[in-house]
Order: sequence, then structure tokens, then C-alpha cells
Amino acid sequence: MGIEYPRPDALSPERLLTPQEGDELGLDRELFWSWNQIVLRSRFSGTPAGFPDERTRRTALEDWERQYADFRHSHDHRLRFSPVPKAERFVGRREELETLHRYFAAQGGCGKVLLHGMGGMGKTALARAYASRFSGEYDGVLWLNFHQNLTQTFCNDRELMIENLTWNTQQFPTPARYFRRKWEVLCRLLEGQRVLLILDDMNQIRDSRFSLLWQLPCDVLITSRVYREIWPVKVLPLASLNTDEWPEFYRCYSSTPPNPEQLRALDEFRAVVQGNTLLMQLAVCSKEYHFPTKGSRDTVSRYFFRECFLGRADLQALRCLSLLPVSGIELSVFLRACALPDTVLEKLRNLSLVWIREQDGVPWCGLHPMIAEEIWNLSPPTQENCRKFLKGMEAEYTNIWNSPYMEVTKAVPICFSLLDAWPEPRAWLADSYDAFATVLWIGGYFPQSLHYMLRLYQSCVNHYGAVHQVTGSIALRVGAVYHNSMQFEQAREWYERALAILRESRPFTHLYYYRLAQAAHKMCRNDRHEGKYESALAYCQEALSALKQYNALSGQVPHLHRGAWYFLQLEKAKLLLCQEQYRQAEYMCRQIRQSFRWERDGDQRYYLNELNLLLAEILLKLGQTTEALELARSCTDTALAMRGETAKETLGCQEVLADALESAGSHEAAQQLYRHILHQLSLYYPIQTAWYQKILEKMRPFDRS
Repeated sequence: MGIEYPRPDALSPERLLTPQEGDELGLDRELFWSWNQIVLRSRFSGTPAGFPDERTRRTALEDWERQYADFRHSHDHRLRFSPVPKAERFVGRREELETLHRYFAAQGGCGKVLLHGMGGMGKTALARAYASRFSGEYDGVLWLNFHQNLTQTFCNDRELMIENLTWNTQQFPTPARYFRRKWEVLCRLLEGQRVLLILDDMNQIRDSRFSLLWQLPCDVLITSRVYREIWPVKVLPLASLNTDEWPEFYRCYSSTPPNPEQLRALDEFRAVVQGNTLLMQLAVCSKEYHFPTKGSRDTVSRYFFRECFLGRADLQALRCLSLLPVSGIELSVFLRACALPDTVLEKLRNLSLVWIREQDGVPWCGLHPMIAEEIWNLSPPTQENCRKFLKGMEAEYTNIWNSPYMEVTKAVPICFSLLDAWPEPRAWLADSYDAFATVLWIGGYFPQSLHYMLRLYQSCVNHYGAVHQVTGSIALRVGAVYHNSMQFEQAREWYERALAILRESRPFTHLYYYRLAQAAHKMCRNDRHEGKYESALAYCQEALSALKQYNALSGQVPHLHRGAWYFLQLEKAKLLLCQEQYRQAEYMCRQIRQSFRWERDGDQRYYLNELNLLLAEILLKLGQTTEALELARSCTDTALAMRGETAKETLGCQEVLADALESAGSHEAAQQLYRHILHQLSLYYPIQTAWYQKILEKMRPFDRS
């Protein structure tokens, strides 16, 4: 595990622990109970109730210490520091680096410094250089790109990673609640270490949480184009490089050293742009040295975006990149979504218009904020000229619920940027915006996702009318946001509205029947949960009928929709189980499994696990314990590998496994697993009170014994 977790000094094999002492030591119920069992058995050594010999006692202590170490490893919080930025082309700023070092040293590890200046002056480059040069004086560096506000920035588990602490929407229903918990843990972890936190591009004047930022027990380096005098920071204004540093700058960024005539042109241009390092970098990397020697900033900017510099594909790449957050996007994802060759970005990088650098071993790309602003001013992206890119990003995120959690955290700031790009979403891009809003609620941003989905729904009503296939489809997705935020009454209202709209609509495309099947399926699931089995079966039949029409009209069903038939069959089997028709349910599950051929389909690989788990439940009802136990174990292993140990799917599998163990007579193993589930529910899903009570009911026979 890499970290040693010795037994706490306060534990003595001669003394029983009180519950309060167990809590103070951070022991869970199982560790507390098993420790006291060791103490009691030690007291009665040599009797039937105690340890038979000293060797057995030592073995029990060693086993407990291993369990304790495993528990600590999976529950203790630890900061995951950012990699120290690799050396990049950086020139000069010797005085600024020494000033930063002096400011931080004077504050004894809790300095707050603001690098302030206009866009393009090199604030981020200077912050990277400082982190690289002085990293040896810190226990670690945390680099955070500012996203919208401090809550979203610090809640981003990809950039600020604390082991054994992730955003779980059951435990933390809102970003604000997760922020409070994460901030508390962060402050505690920062105590006793010297840490440098870099908050890049914090161009926000007001934030209700800024007062917390100034209290962090670490050095904080902020880069920003804005500044308020009330901020308790040491301000370092960033001006032009010193005169003697410019020749080195020219040599650094030029593939061939400029000749005397070119040097004169560069020096004249430098006076025009007031030493803006970004514009000077563009000038050095450009093909020509005939720069404008007078005029406005707008005139200077237009010079670098003339057609002689950029082709159509170059400009389109810049438009698309200008839609994204300053933290950028994975290079491979961007190229797929834009359908552009990598040579386009390579050219733009050589012109210093685009940055490409590795993050966690993967190339990312993006634009400097100033270049992004110039693109919006000079050749603005629109929903029309970026339609292909938006559809490409939709394809990237459509199946993101099957991806690991960290993939979602990468996508969240990107989707916020895409949704905020234009105040009114085009209704004919409804599927794309739906995919982006879906990423937000998967990431836990339910109120924000609902805001965008309601805005999109209204756009569809305005464009297509209140009764239309697309309007009904988006109403269905609004219901999904409500459902996944556990607002079930509102979800049902929107599902009913969606089904009513689709029933009244005429088919616009053959996709109509697929959406109709989805809406009927949602109502079927709702009624099954409410115990309305007859109406649930009617909805199920309606969904199956609509899906048959869709399949007939499609010819070849799209890959994304191939699973709908199987999921409806699974829903029907669940209804049979609820109605205690166990033999019919078993037969149906086996028939589905026999016809299912997606085991190698990465997008649907978890379906077979759901099917097998249902079959295990049915077999337990039929008394076929051996096969049920085998299936439950397999399902639990799969869920652990794919969803992680704290996921609801994993706990659901473990519950069926515990039921199977109890049925097989392994009472102690079942009891231990039930206790584990209760602990996870109380820790990660505190609002799942009905589930918690159900597990308690299953444990009562053990407690009586």
C-alpha cells in the first residue's frame, strides 16, 4: 500500500474499548467489535470461550492489524499533488521570480500573492516557472485552473484530488455541500506541510467564498487580469520584460536568429504592443516581419489573423477551441470532434496560437484567453459554423455514464463552456445540448443541468411547437434530470408530459418510435416502483410495440439504440419477480441471456451484470442457493471492477450476495457483509433511509442470536 498504518498506541489487548473511544480512534463498527472480541478472548485464554494458545492470539492480533491498515488505506484522506510543471520556453523575469520568492518567504508558508496584468503578459508562464524553480522548497504543488467560481474550481476532483474523497451526489446532494466538506479536509491536510497552491486565471471580481481563500494555511499564487483593493494579497504587477531580456526572448522563440533588419522591426512592434509577450511571441513565430508600427490594438490583432497566415481549417480550429475553458481539452478528443488532421494544430502551435502540453501523460490543447477573446471579436464562432464540432462533442459524451468518474470530471468544465457559449440554444441542436447537460447531472450539478434543460425545452417549444417529436424528447430528458436528482414527483410529471406530447405528435422521423418507447419505459419503471404492476405492464407493452415499429423502419438499428429491446425485456422480468411469478421470471432471464450477444460491447457490458443479478434474486426465491451464490459473487466482482466499492450498484450486488450467503448457512459472512453495506450507506448514501432500514431488518435475526 506504500503507507504504514501501525496499531494505535491507545489500544491495549487488556482493555475493552468504549464506543466513544472507538469513534475517537476512527474505527468503524466492525473494527470496534472485532477488537473487543480479541480483548474478551484474551481474558479467557485456555477456556472454550478464549484463545487456545498464545500463537492463536498473536495471529488474531495480526489479522486485526491488517484489517485496520486496509481500512485506513481506503478511508484516510491524502492530498494528491500536481506534477511539477515541466520546463517550458521561458525567458527573463529574474527580478519577478526573486520578488515572488521573497514575498512567500516573508509570510512563513502562508503568503498570498497576486500576479496581476493584462492578457498576454506572461502571468501563467511566470507561475509555472516559479513552481518549477522553487518546488524543492515545498512538500507539494497544487495547480488549479479557475472554473466559473471557487465552488466549481475546488469541487473538481480531477484537478484537486484528495484520496478517499470524491463527489458522491447521495452523500453530497449539492456542490455547496461537497465544497464545505472538501474545504474542511483540505485545510486539515495543509496543516503541517508547506504547500504551494496556484490558482490560474482567476478573473472573477466577486465570489461569496473568497474570504475562505485568504485563510488557507498554505502559499497561494493567483494569476488574474482583475484586482480588488480589499483582497488581502501582495500584488505583483506584471509589466514588459526588461530591455536587456528581449534579445534572449527573440532567440528563444525564433527558429532562426533574426537579422539586424528583423530586430529593428521587432523592436518597433514591441513599442506598439507595449511589450505584450504573447503578441511578441506571435510576431517572432510569424512568417513575415512587416508588422504594423502604429494603430489600435484591434489593428495589431487583425494582423495575426489575416488569411495569408491562416487557412479555413486553421480558423475553424481556433473558433472551436475558443468555445472551451482555459484548461483546454484532450488533443485526441478535440481532433475527433472537429474531424481535423493533427497537422492543423501543429501549424497553429508553431505559430504560438495554440498550446499543446502533456497532462497526466496525455496531450492536451487549448488557447490563451487573450487569443480566444480575439477570435470571438474578429471571427466569432456561431452555432451554425460550429455545428459539426458540437455534434462531434455530442458523440464523445453520449455514453459517458459508462465511463469512470474522472472522465466525467474532465468533461464538466468543457460542457459548462459549451452550454454558456450562446444565450439561446438552437432547437435543431437539441441532442447535442442534451448530451452536455447530461454530463452536468452525472457530475452532480443538478440545479445547473436543470437550468440548461429547461432553457432547451423552451427553445424547442418556440421553434417546433408544444406538440412535436423533438419537444417531447427534451421533456423526457428534463424528467431524467429530476429523477436522477431524486425529485421523483417532478420526474413523473415530466415523464407523463413527454409521453402525452409524443402520443399526440406525428412521427417526424422514425426516431419518434424510439423516443415513444423510452417515455413508456420510464412510466413502466415508475409504476413498478409504486407497486402498480398492471399499469406498469401496459406501459411495458406499449414500449415494446413502439420499439418494434422503430426496428422495422430503421432497417439497421444504430449501435447506440441496440440495447433498448434488452432493457425492456429486463424490465418485464422485474415485473414478473415483483408479482411473485418466479418460474416465468427465471425462464425469461435465461432466454434473454441466451440471446444476448454483447459481452464484448464496451458500451453495454454492464447490462449482463444487471441481468445476472436479477436472476440470482429469482433463484433465491426458488431455493436454488448454489447457483444464486455463484452469480451474486460474479456480479459483485464485476461491479467492484467497473463501478468501484462505494457505488450503489456495488452495494446492491453485495446485498444479494449477503442474502445468498445467509441462505447457504454462512451466517457470520452474511452478517459481516450486511454491516459493511450499512457502513457504506451511512457514509455515502445517508438519504437512502428505506434501504438502510431494509438491511437492518435482514440483520435482526443475527442480533437476536
